[in-house]
Amino acid sequence: MRLFALRSSALGWCAPRIAALVLTLCAALPAPSRADDRVRVALVPLVVHSADGRDFLQRGLADMLVSRIGRERRIAVLPIDDAKAATADADAAREVGAANGAAWVVFGSFTHFADGASLDLACTPVRESDGEPRRIYVHAATMADMIPLLDKVAERAAAIVLGGADAAPAAASPPAGGEPTPPDRDAGRVR
Repeated sequence: MRLFALRSSALGWCAPRIAALVLTLCAALPAPSRADDRVRVALVPLVVHSADGRDFLQRGLADMLVSRIGRERRIAVLPIDDAKAATADADAAREVGAANGAAWVVFGSFTHFADGASLDLACTPVRESDGEPRRIYVHAATMADMIPLLDKVAERAAAIVLGGADAAPAAASPPAGGEPTPPDRDAGRVR
């Protein structure tokens, strides 16, 4: 009997303290957040035109674009890892975006020629098949020169996605040894 009485008093003493500890821990946990309201953007694998290292270039460019576009906190980038999905066709890209629950899709091509490189991206809403995609175009004299240009490309893509079709063209980077080429406002290209 005495053993039972000891256990009862120990439980009586511990139970309120355990309950207080559990409540304190629960209060310290972050509250469940509301639904993710970021704009979902599918990054479709780029079509790569190169004599060598196509897979390497495709994966590397995708990784760099995902990280750079993803800097914009209002955008959730959905990298599409299936190399067979690579396309420069807007309708095919929209299908990939729709299949992955995206509101927007970024797609295009990368061309590596001699020492130079050219990146031609397009951004379009998944649900709007009527309008022309907004285009972003950059070129560099060397592959090494292309990497810093990706920051501007990502900023431009984010501006298009967040600002819709009326986003103003971003300032162009100057070609090696020259002045910036003005944006082609009709096609929405940054040269």
